[in-house]
Amino acid sequence: MIPDKDTCMVYHATNLFHANIIQYKGIRLDVQRQLTDFGKGFYVTFNLVQAKKWARIRAAYPQISPEILNQLGISKVQYFNHPDTKVPAYIAYALNLKQLRQLKGKAFPLPHETDWPDYQQSWKSFVQDCRKGKQHHYEYVYGPVGGGHLTNPNEVKASDTKDQLSLNTPKATRCLLKLQVVVLKSEEETSKKSKIKQLYNHVRSLKNARNNENLFLLEIRDELMKIGNLTYQQAGKILQSSSVALQFDSTLMHEPPAYWAFSILYGTHKLWHKEYERYITGKGR
Repeated sequence: MIPDKDTCMVYHATNLFHANIIQYKGIRLDVQRQLTDFGKGFYVTFNLVQAKKWARIRAAYPQISPEILNQLGISKVQYFNHPDTKVPAYIAYALNLKQLRQLKGKAFPLPHETDWPDYQQSWKSFVQDCRKGKQHHYEYVYGPVGGGHLTNPNEVKASDTKDQLSLNTPKATRCLLKLQVVVLKSEEETSKKSKIKQLYNHVRSLKNARNNENLFLLEIRDELMKIGNLTYQQAGKILQSSSVALQFDSTLMHEPPAYWAFSILYGTHKLWHKEYERYITGKGR
């Protein structure tokens, strides 16, 4: 649940390039993604560990709104080649909860809380609607992160450990105070023995058809075939050589398989978020 206090710390995961823009230009709600769990908004979490994991993913697979690049007067090539784009960072804020509670909001309990069973279905329906582009009229929404984003929307389920707070209006974002940008240090190099063990475990997981990671990768392969008009063999080969498969992290499962298919196909060659959302809503098919 949202902490019962007047202020607390929250975190927004991103890369250093985005963090600097937010620090000096402010938050732009109009350029945020639409088809997310709680709709178009600026997302923060109370969970610092979660923010750090997402920061590394956002830096490894960078994207940005073309409108921001136009505002800055730089090209997509300059963005992708900028040294700050690949640097993971998060923004720490002091959140004025007293001010936030005065706004029109919606809060779901987390799965480990006793009243979760009463809200589970309504959370699921709310997330499904938001992912389809249906708009809501709340100024903020809080609840668990959607996990297992398989292409079948009925597969949506709540994460047991990850939370998110979507600030959907300027009034809500003004509840964020005392911004601080924190750059993440490089992860310690894994020993040779650990790398071999990781590779062995990865191969085992790929051979296990019942493994969630493997099933998710198979969903990505199917999306690669549809989006890229590829054969089964072509899609499988591209997937196997991608960083999504080679450096798989369960955190990736909080974006739909189609999202990672677009990432694999277009990577840092184009800005594909809008094309991805058209595809999801059926307009791009």
